[in-house]
Amino acid sequence: MNVRVMFALKQRNLDMLEKRLMEVSDPTNPAYGMHMTLPELAALIGPSVPAQAALRSFLLNNKYVSDARSSSSCSR
Repeated sequence: MNVRVMFALKQRNLDMLEKRLMEVSDPTNPAYGMHMTLPELAALIGPSVPAQAALRSFLLNNKYVSDARSSSSCSR
């Protein structure tokens, strides 16, 4: 029997994301209209490398099988 499980790790820098959203939405700001790409967004708010490593380590140490996909909360 196979069971698929998805884990969610805490996002980082949500305050910086909010600041950036306000900047790109303000016509008087030099950053107006300069929207982030998906990779830029993932790099800003994605889980930290240590958090990802800790989850992988836990799964490996407890003999969970992974399909080896690494995705951010921003992936489709």
